[in-house]
Amino acid sequence: MKLESLIIRNKEVFEVWNTKLNQMFFTDFSLPHQVFKKEYRHYMFGEFDFLMYDVGWEKIRRMAQITNDSFVIMGVLDPHPQKYYYKEFGYYNWLKLPCNLKGAQYIDVLEAYPKDSLADSIMYNSSIIVWFPPSKEWIVVGDRDYGISILAIKDDSELKDNLTSFSAWRALNDDVLSWISLNFDDELLYKEFIENILKNYSNN
Repeated sequence: MKLESLIIRNKEVFEVWNTKLNQMFFTDFSLPHQVFKKEYRHYMFGEFDFLMYDVGWEKIRRMAQITNDSFVIMGVLDPHPQKYYYKEFGYYNWLKLPCNLKGAQYIDVLEAYPKDSLADSIMYNSSIIVWFPPSKEWIVVGDRDYGISILAIKDDSELKDNLTSFSAWRALNDDVLSWISLNFDDELLYKEFIENILKNYSNN
């Protein structure tokens, strides 16, 4: 498998997947606001860094298999895929990842960088990332600045009943709050952030 073939370069292809993303996700909002559309109201939390390595890809891949998806779209939202990445490099910081992709290949494609721009690999220049399958049964957003990822599952998805084996994901608890706290120096800002996270992402 040529890893370059996983990169989304075509504008029309990008628009197809960006349209699907907008059916699931409010791209003009960011955490701690509610970023998921109303059909996605079951939430689990994980660490951002975990999803950037082979062990994280294994969890993403397995979720896609449970929902009978053969691939996952991984899209960077910050830096902007069009205004920055496509404008500068002629392709998008979005990937179409088949479920048979090996962990080492996942890391390799994240570490791939535009010519003469080592700092612009997805591994190192990505503040907000989404992962979602074509079925749109679930979506993950990862926010590097806050150190967390949130898995949002569609209300009618069978994935909700198959999460017991996914120890990397957990409900919003003290462990998750401790991950977030490491990214704040200002206690007042931290408390305000947590209040909004609890309001928007506590499972009912």
